[in-house]
Amino acid sequence: MGVYCDSTDMVQLFGWHEMLELSNLADHEAQDIDAAKVEAAIAYAEAEVNSYLGKFYSLAAVANLATVPVVLTNKTADIARYQLDNLRAREDVRQRYEDALKWLAMVAKGLVDLGLPTNEPTAQGGAPDYFASDRVFTQDTLKDY
Repeated sequence: MGVYCDSTDMVQLFGWHEMLELSNLADHEAQDIDAAKVEAAIAYAEAEVNSYLGKFYSLAAVANLATVPVVLTNKTADIARYQLDNLRAREDVRQRYEDALKWLAMVAKGLVDLGLPTNEPTAQGGAPDYFASDRVFTQDTLKDY
């Protein structure tokens, strides 16, 4: 089960018949979706997504999200679908994969805001503290000169 996307998301986005076909490219008689192949494609897709997200966002915080942004689920699914469709790589599948990579590149540069915790250090408030020794030359020490 993926963090950003799971097999249920894949079926909802691309349809049961498409997932049956893509997960069983070598077995045209299959009657069930090969869950292991779908999960492997999702795992690869999430690793690819993390390679981009980790440039700007805290992956630990992203992994613990209660709700994953829909756009992140969809882009992860597009990458997983491309991985499953590797024998024929239809034009629409390839284009969605390339679009997902372009979008992820924009995320990595901070051009797209997912509203997630970033890797940027937070300021710890206030002005810096300065420390210095007492003045050697004061009005009192210089009055005889």
